[in-house]
Amino acid sequence: MNNQNTLFNEKNAKYTWLYRYQRKKIKGFTSSNLGKKLAEEMTPHTNPKVVLNRNEEVLEAVKILTEGSGLSLGGISDITPQMTKLEKGMFLHPEELLKIADFLRCIRQLKKNQ
Repeated sequence: MNNQNTLFNEKNAKYTWLYRYQRKKIKGFTSSNLGKKLAEEMTPHTNPKVVLNRNEEVLEAVKILTEGSGLSLGGISDITPQMTKLEKGMFLHPEELLKIADFLRCIRQLKKNQ
C-alpha cells in the first residue's frame, strides 16, 4: 500500500510540474497584464465538456492566427480599474475613457473577424 501512495505522489508531482510549466509558457505569449493575470489564475479542468469546449476555442484561435487575418490586439488592456470606478459611481478622466474606447474598438474588430 505504501508503494502505491509513493507512486501516486510521484505521478501527482509530475503533473503539477507539467501544469505549472505549461501555465508559465502560456503566460509568456500574453500581451497584456490582464492576459498574464488570467494565465496565472488558470486551473485544470476534469469535466470533459469543458475540456472539449476549451480545445475548440484554442483551435479557432490558432486558425485565425495562422490565416494571417491581420488581427490586432493592440487595444486590449485591463479596464478593471475603470469599470470598478464606474460601478462606484465615480467619474472617469479623459485618458480613462480613451482606454475604454480602445478596448471596445478592439472587441468590435475581433467580432468583425469572426
